[in-house]
Amino acid sequence: MDGVALKAGKDTAAAFWQDVTNTRSRSASTLKKLWLDGKVEATLDRSTAQVHAPEAWAAGYDGKGTKVAVLDTGVDAEHPDLVSRVAASKNFTDSKTTDDRVGHGTHTASTVGGSGAASDGRKKGVAPGTSLLIGKVLNDQGYGLDSWIIAGMQWAVDQQADVVSMSLGNPRIGDCTDPMAQATKQLSQNTHTLFVVAAGNAGSGAETVSSPGCVPSVLTVGAVDRDDTTAWFSSRGPVAVTHTLKPEIAAPGVDISAASAGGRGVYAYRSMSGTSMATPHVAGAASVVRQAHPDWTAQQIKAALVSSARSGGKVAGADQTGGGVLDVFGGVNQKVLSAPAVQAGSYNWPQDSSDRTTVQVPFTNTSGSDLTLSLKLSGVHGNDGSDVNSGIMKLEQGKVAVPAGATAQVPLRIDPTAHLKDAQYGAVTGRILATGGDVHVSVPVTLYVQPETVTLRVKAIDRNGKPAAGPSSLDLASLDTDKGERRSNSGATDQAYRVRPGDYALSSFVATYDANNAPESVSYLAHPQLRITHDTTVVLDARKAHQLSLHTDRPSKVNNTTFSYSRTWDDTWQLTGSLVSGSAVQKFYADVDGRAKNGTFEFRPTWRATGSEDGSPYVYNLSFPTQGPLQSDQVYQPKDSKLAQVTETWNAMGKEADYIDAMFIRPTGSSGNYVPVSPFGSVHVPGTRTAYYTTGDDAWYHGAMTSFPFAAFMNDQERTYRTGQRSAEEWYGGPLRPAAPRDADRKLMLTAERQGDLIGFQNALWLDGSGDHWSYGGSFGDLGNLVLKRNGEQIATSAYPYEVFKVPAEDSAYELTQNLSKVPTSDRNWLRSTDVTTTWSFRSHLEPDVYSRGLPILFPAYDLPVDGTNTLPAQSGIKVGLSAEGHAGYTPGTITAASLSYSYDGGTTWTRAPTEQQDGKWTAVLDHTGAAGKQVTTKATFTDANGNAVTQTITRAYDVR
Repeated sequence: MDGVALKAGKDTAAAFWQDVTNTRSRSASTLKKLWLDGKVEATLDRSTAQVHAPEAWAAGYDGKGTKVAVLDTGVDAEHPDLVSRVAASKNFTDSKTTDDRVGHGTHTASTVGGSGAASDGRKKGVAPGTSLLIGKVLNDQGYGLDSWIIAGMQWAVDQQADVVSMSLGNPRIGDCTDPMAQATKQLSQNTHTLFVVAAGNAGSGAETVSSPGCVPSVLTVGAVDRDDTTAWFSSRGPVAVTHTLKPEIAAPGVDISAASAGGRGVYAYRSMSGTSMATPHVAGAASVVRQAHPDWTAQQIKAALVSSARSGGKVAGADQTGGGVLDVFGGVNQKVLSAPAVQAGSYNWPQDSSDRTTVQVPFTNTSGSDLTLSLKLSGVHGNDGSDVNSGIMKLEQGKVAVPAGATAQVPLRIDPTAHLKDAQYGAVTGRILATGGDVHVSVPVTLYVQPETVTLRVKAIDRNGKPAAGPSSLDLASLDTDKGERRSNSGATDQAYRVRPGDYALSSFVATYDANNAPESVSYLAHPQLRITHDTTVVLDARKAHQLSLHTDRPSKVNNTTFSYSRTWDDTWQLTGSLVSGSAVQKFYADVDGRAKNGTFEFRPTWRATGSEDGSPYVYNLSFPTQGPLQSDQVYQPKDSKLAQVTETWNAMGKEADYIDAMFIRPTGSSGNYVPVSPFGSVHVPGTRTAYYTTGDDAWYHGAMTSFPFAAFMNDQERTYRTGQRSAEEWYGGPLRPAAPRDADRKLMLTAERQGDLIGFQNALWLDGSGDHWSYGGSFGDLGNLVLKRNGEQIATSAYPYEVFKVPAEDSAYELTQNLSKVPTSDRNWLRSTDVTTTWSFRSHLEPDVYSRGLPILFPAYDLPVDGTNTLPAQSGIKVGLSAEGHAGYTPGTITAASLSYSYDGGTTWTRAPTEQQDGKWTAVLDHTGAAGKQVTTKATFTDANGNAVTQTITRAYDVR
């Protein structure tokens, strides 16, 4: 296609656009056309096409005459796609009905056999002709007890279901002997009913298949994306402990759009992802194959689906997808059946020649003609997914003749003594592919070759030569099997591990105590990549670590030190750890032996240090990442001129106090892993402070609380800084007020919307005057409620300051009132904006063709010239800027009317301030002459050009000094 996919970050978007639109630039010189990269949703019509269901329908096979039991969260039986599709239903949970309050069951049921009526038949299920049996085994909270599920399975068998679809599982990985697994094993022995079960969503590691998908006789399903690549979340085989090959097949399970419980019109469908979405594709396919072959047993149907699975293109190996990706039409027409999974045995270490064996692989010809098949062994992979070329499994013949109606056995030679790399020991998987004419047979094969295990002893020693104690810990992770553990050393002489030879990441935090048992130092000791081939003892000796010290330009004392590390490998896995030390610890050491060869490693000391000169406080926030090795003393001497410098203004909510000043850092490349820098720091208010930051792509995240623990946590946006950058920020400037919450980039978030007959509302309870710092409210310090009126009549209330309300379809005038109140005893430092009442006026009606409509909500904003304790002077002529902002769902029209009134008696009497509008900006003028010592309540009103209005009353918005 002679094309390329590009990605530009938000901070470089302008430069990127300038480059690609400048015909003289190298980038644009050959550019003919540029598209925005589109996002694709896998609707049912697309996913059913991906599994070749339409071809089966065209041949007359749509599951008619069969029954599929869907054991899930119930069903919305009135959904257009499921009307007259449910033959029977039963509730096994503690919920009152079989109605689906979660949405999961409706989605899976429609994927099995929905009619697609809400989309004119376009989004119908894989088997739109089957009859659905709905067993509600998961309650309205989405969970179910083993006994409920077992009862549901028994009911499905008693109902003579041809197929049972189970998009559920126990996330705890065990040996498949739990009660649900045992019941599934017993019930699936019947020859009529096939159980189709989700593999689970614990990928991407091996041995992550959940119960009851671990049961050999069920058909276990993994998930693939629309291009047949394995979904990242899809659980992989084999089964832990038993080493059974699972899953045996895969189907589309990423962003599947199917019926939405309670949804109608544009809300009729919703997208969901998981092996839960893949499973009903296969369950529907099984009913289609049963229609085509009513005399086949459940295990023959399973064999047909696995044997006919597609294994070419981007389809992953047998450890992830078994036979391959579902092909419904292929299953209907499958002439030759083989084993759904060849279990070629488990071989303990050390393997020798006596372990060599031959396994017979059956090929059954169900057609009326003799067939000759060519045989090939494909995709033999070790436990780590790498190719195995040593002949551990080998076909003894290249072709096989299978007479009509007969079964031929093909010998597969197994040699567990064949050479394997250390990481390949464990599950070895592959596929036998048999082809001839229009016949294709895929046969997944697995064997387990036990790895050698050796003893790894790790000794963690503190700087006094004693076994590490206190918070000292050890992290050990296998880079081959993606498994690991964290241990507290607790004064142990050593930690012993039984491990397989291979590559490991080893990290340790070691605390050292003085003679009085007070913390004296912290050390970090690590081997980013440690090769273990035999019994090994590793000594992590803090006495040999190297001192790390900090020298700042201005005198400072370290308040907090955080040692953190991150180890990634295989572009998938990440292991992190951190240890925070307070001001009592002032000595720090580290030793990093070597580098990461597979993936990345980063160790970073992060400091928060404070100081004051001439009564002016300052704080340093400094982080110094290294990729290793680190084998010498390090003195970090950042220059103030190279650091970013932020002038902070801290206002007080009515009185002088020490506020909680929390700081975190998100290292470059980490999507959501915040490292604590100073989670419980302190800042004295009111006042100003200079903050210094190390620069680069690390994101600093700042927050504050007026007291601890019940005050509202005020969020700031993530911030990155450039070398030499100078900026300013202000905290707690008043009046604090409700507003739209902000995202990490300071953009307004969605606050109020209408979806069908539902109106939803959730705002930030508090936003300060900077527009940067906001909170959803304190855990116990903020009370609130809502009142909703329609055409002047109260129709709903909520005991919470956020809610979803059901409303009529007709166009109506609404008033939504939010009452907020601070609990005085929960936060004695919060003496401003103690109560806020806001009433929003707007119109709304049902829009059948609109999925979500942002409600036209206005949030008042004030530019109030308060001092550090949020007071105004007792004088006249005080100008206050008035404006209104919206949220992500609504941008206000021009403000056509604005007013501001104030009261000294809590709202009994009001004085209306004169207002004026100039160049689109509104200003009110206050007169507080003679009002010194008064507490002021304000009332503001705004109306925009679209007729939307808001009235807001703030008790004790400020005081007069």
